[in-house]
Amino acid sequence: MSNDDSKNFDARRIREELGIIDTEPLLGRRRKDLVRHNSVQAGLPEDWTRATFIVRVSLLEKLKDFAYTERISIKDALDSALELFLQDVDDLLRHNRNIPRENERLQIGGEKTYDVKEVAAILNRTPITIYKYIHNGKMNATRIGNNFFITESNLIDFAKNNNLVISN
Repeated sequence: MSNDDSKNFDARRIREELGIIDTEPLLGRRRKDLVRHNSVQAGLPEDWTRATFIVRVSLLEKLKDFAYTERISIKDALDSALELFLQDVDDLLRHNRNIPRENERLQIGGEKTYDVKEVAAILNRTPITIYKYIHNGKMNATRIGNNFFITESNLIDFAKNNNLVISN
């Protein structure tokens, strides 16, 4: 799943569509409603972060020359250079191969499926907990390559058989 697809995924909406209500309170610091402020991010737009890189001097000089010639900041020059480089690389990245996009969602037996990360978000659990459910036989999943996919009906059955309430 690409980063754009994961931004479109809304666990709360899917949880409501499936009628799953979690009866267990969230424990510890897993509460999603807590807003944490990072002083490193102060003054930056929401989708930006500060980072430190080690780079060859010759490449840094080329980047500075490009920024000066284009009359832009080094930050903007680096951003546009990385954007151009990574434009076509997304599908070549190992973790993005053979995983269906949101508009190409995998269906098993005509049913919508969710990957482990999505199910974890829907059920307010960690992906490791979902893997434990699968390996212990508490949750039915289909393994394709190195990925597990859970059908919508299996997700609803799991919710009914555990401490989750189905509102429908």
